[in-house]
Amino acid sequence: WSPPTRVAVFPSLVREKSNMATSQAEAEQMERKLRPIYDAIDNGQNKKAIQMVDKILKKHEGMHCAKALKALALLRMGRNEESSVLIDEVIKSQCGDQATLQAVSMYHRETGENDKVVELYTAAAAKYPTNGEILTQLFMAYVRIGDHQKQQQTAVNLHKNFPENGPYYCWRVMSILMQAHESTDRKGVYLPLAERLLQKYIEENRVETEAEVRLYLIVLELVGKTEKRLEVMKSETGKIIRNPLERASIELSCLVELERWDDASERLREFLLEYPDQWSYIREYAHVQVKRSVAALKNGRGANSGGANSGGANGASDDQVCTTGDDIDKPSGDGISSANGGGQSKPMVQDGDRVAQPLQEAVEYFDQLKDKLFVTPTTSHIPRGPFLGRLELLKEAAKCGLDRSPGVDLGSAAPLLMDYFMVFSNCNCCYEDIHTFLSAFPKADVQQFLDLAEQFVKPSEVEFYCPDDRVKTNLSNLRKHISLLQLQRHGGRHDSLTVDQKEVLIAHCIKYFREGIRISATSPSIAAQYTDFYGLLAAHLMIELYGELGDYSQLYKAIMLLEEARGFISMPIKMFLMKLYCYIGAMDACTELYEALAIKHIQVESLGFLPMRYIQAVGSFGFAGQFYRTALRFYYSCSKETTEHVIQAYKNGIFHKITEMIDFAERISCSLNFAYIIVDTHMMEFTTTIHSVENAKEYFSKEWFSGLPYSTSKLEAYCAKLTDGRNLIVFDDWSPPHRKMKSEEAKASFELECHWLRIRINILQCLKQALSLLEVPPATSQASAQEHTSNSVSTLESRVKELSQISRHTRGLRGYELLKQREKNPLLPIQSPPPSLAYTLLENNLDELVVQALCALGQIVRGSPSVKDALQHAIKVAKSVQGAMRGVPETLRAAFERVSQGDMDIHMEHPYKIMTCTHIDLEKYVLFMQIVGCAAMICGICAEYLALSGDGKKKKKKKRQSKEMSALENELVGFLKELQQVVVEASQQFKPLPEFSKLSKNLSKLYMKSDAGLDKQDCSSGVSEISTESDKDERKAAQSVMDANKTVFISVCQSVLQSYSDSFQSVHEMVVAKTEFITSIISQLGGVV
Repeated sequence: WSPPTRVAVFPSLVREKSNMATSQAEAEQMERKLRPIYDAIDNGQNKKAIQMVDKILKKHEGMHCAKALKALALLRMGRNEESSVLIDEVIKSQCGDQATLQAVSMYHRETGENDKVVELYTAAAAKYPTNGEILTQLFMAYVRIGDHQKQQQTAVNLHKNFPENGPYYCWRVMSILMQAHESTDRKGVYLPLAERLLQKYIEENRVETEAEVRLYLIVLELVGKTEKRLEVMKSETGKIIRNPLERASIELSCLVELERWDDASERLREFLLEYPDQWSYIREYAHVQVKRSVAALKNGRGANSGGANSGGANGASDDQVCTTGDDIDKPSGDGISSANGGGQSKPMVQDGDRVAQPLQEAVEYFDQLKDKLFVTPTTSHIPRGPFLGRLELLKEAAKCGLDRSPGVDLGSAAPLLMDYFMVFSNCNCCYEDIHTFLSAFPKADVQQFLDLAEQFVKPSEVEFYCPDDRVKTNLSNLRKHISLLQLQRHGGRHDSLTVDQKEVLIAHCIKYFREGIRISATSPSIAAQYTDFYGLLAAHLMIELYGELGDYSQLYKAIMLLEEARGFISMPIKMFLMKLYCYIGAMDACTELYEALAIKHIQVESLGFLPMRYIQAVGSFGFAGQFYRTALRFYYSCSKETTEHVIQAYKNGIFHKITEMIDFAERISCSLNFAYIIVDTHMMEFTTTIHSVENAKEYFSKEWFSGLPYSTSKLEAYCAKLTDGRNLIVFDDWSPPHRKMKSEEAKASFELECHWLRIRINILQCLKQALSLLEVPPATSQASAQEHTSNSVSTLESRVKELSQISRHTRGLRGYELLKQREKNPLLPIQSPPPSLAYTLLENNLDELVVQALCALGQIVRGSPSVKDALQHAIKVAKSVQGAMRGVPETLRAAFERVSQGDMDIHMEHPYKIMTCTHIDLEKYVLFMQIVGCAAMICGICAEYLALSGDGKKKKKKKRQSKEMSALENELVGFLKELQQVVVEASQQFKPLPEFSKLSKNLSKLYMKSDAGLDKQDCSSGVSEISTESDKDERKAAQSVMDANKTVFISVCQSVLQSYSDSFQSVHEMVVAKTEFITSIISQLGGVV
């Protein structure tokens, strides 16, 4: 019987021999009775499990394990109170059998009460101090709560009672290492203690497993004893590690750390003979050879001088750089010798010998290795290592200025690059292998290489219309063409293209992309990934034209081109499409792609930032709630699951992964995306569901809401710990380095997002503090009430001052300036993160709308006469933002109205054409309405305060004439009326569209009737060039591509239109609620609506 989940391990525990088991027969009998309950819980049949438990308890009232399982089933059914009462009853019984303890432990782990698991096993261990299973579970309970000192004490008890069990001793040492990991003085106490314990363990010859040896190596590495690590690896203890490659890698890392370059070089040559394509060995060998040359030059003696270290570097002291190599010239066992330059080298002076020999040795070694592998290939695979080794050697030598030293002949960059390109240009790896070298070599060499590559690759040979037996050859030529285009773009050839030249290149890429789709449709084995590059390159060029020309339709052209491969769509295309859909605000299509990508687990952190940034910002509140819940499940479960992985690491002796997993869990818990989702959830709920002061009071009083870092000191510490888990390099457009996003820009973006987080939390802080003005303690004197109000308004004013300071500081950030520079085309560079909403808020001075409203509240409380100035400034900001907002053009809305009413005039300008050329400020509108909602809430608090002023009781709710209103109320009513008018005028540009289903149907009919979409010539690009020899099937397939373009155009436009329609409707509902709230405030103040 194989247990499917964790609950199912309980029956096996009953079988274990224990002092608490009365007899084997009783244990087996209990197992038979409980097994169906375990199965029911495993399968989610909690109700059935409860019924079976009740039957058992009728006959065996004292079976505590059954009660614990019932409590677990009740918990999973949501009956928390019943389950809590039942589990407390089990705990009070102090039952010590293993199955009951495990069931209770599972219950507390599901409720997140790991401290109660500790209490449970602590009590059991006190009752049964020599029970190994209980002590083991107690150790794991301490692991869950991170109490490493208690872990150590428990491990000591385990080892004392079971000295023959080695893992317990390792648990003790690892617990000490974990204390060192969290200590500021790591080498002070903990590491020396761990080293002494393991040294004693080794001296007693008790080491038997690889885990124990690895743990000792970890300790030696932490204390910095590299020489000792090397000795251990060469001793019998090191041979316990069975994997020879692992042993050799550890030895190599020690040799490099000790700067014993000769020994490291010899070891690397051995590795490369066996693993010629292992990039880490190739790179390390090139680095080592350069280091040998540098060390020889510094020491002032030749690399071949012999002397006291003639046997290698083994006799060197720790700080001595060894450059001798008597056995370098010895031929290796595989027939590859390491010569020192030979007769072909130019005559070198003595100073040149010091530098030249290691470098020339590496050159000849790589060349001989390459020749040997080509002459006697064991497989059809040609190793790329020797080719890349020459390039890496040249790059590293150039960094140190050694490539032009006397006697050094490493070759020129262009011929070396061309040698690689001629062999591997038809492989997918070509660009990834050598693009990093293009930025390291002189520009002239790179351009020379590109000229040679262009002569080598003949675009005319790239042909799809061929017999089946030639498809493989043509695909090889296709890969060469793709490699050339990638390297041309990375080498800067596309930077100087004019608009016309870019359009020509786009047309060629579209041709190859569509032909690849056609081939994929008829030959599924030849997947579309061969030509995905052409579609992506064309789309990237269109994005560049969007920035250069300001032509918004280029975005739609890019989207529609990539959507043509919908049936064969790859991950890079999906990711790029998702970014484009997010940018234009089409969240329906974005969420569909997000689901198609099956983003889960850590990808929620690394890739989920893109939809997370836009999903609420464009008013897609329905999708936002679902997305946030899914993402939060990952973040909340990550810590719990990581703890279980740590426990398994302890059990299996994988000690080197424990700190890594704990650091990972800490990084996820401090993720910026995690914090964003929490704050976004609060802001969305506040702006969409809270439409009265009473609701706001209830909302801010929730316990889970008060858990956010609202104090200034906590907020600063909270933001200082945030980590950036966004994977920005997942997008690549093969641009040269100077056009890619720099790491400094990513850091600047992260800093800006942290400040945006602080701004929003500060706004929530201010709102919560403003509500505290209405919380006058009951049964207090007038003086006490005044003191409470004075303290509250002082705190509010300090909060407002902090909000202004953060906003002012954010405007001066580097990330803010970068967004100003990218304002024309925020999509470039393509690796750049989405523009922060902080820029939208601050560039439009929307923060002032909240700040001035809060200032007015403080002045109303203090009775200041300057309320009018603050309110007038706030309304000025609102009118300014509303006036600059771009909504749905009247021409487009009028066209929609005509089509929805059945007007099918083919001579009218098609609505789709207008839509694809129009940018809508949906983000600005949604953010504006959210800020207006905050301002309206502050005004509602002002009205409540005015109603509570005087004797502290609410005034009777009756309509008063304007002449009876106070000056403050008059000013407030005037502000609210103007604010309401601004909201109404802004909402007119974003009114919900006509009924979408009817509109969509009529638009499709009109499009097919007027053919107002893509030009026929555009749609059939690639079709006209079909040779006359092509058969009817090929022509039919090509025609289907042309027809599909129309379908794609309609599909994309309808998807975007559906997203806009949903967003407009969601925001419209929020606007209606806000205007009603403003109306109610005006009525409360006695004004005329």
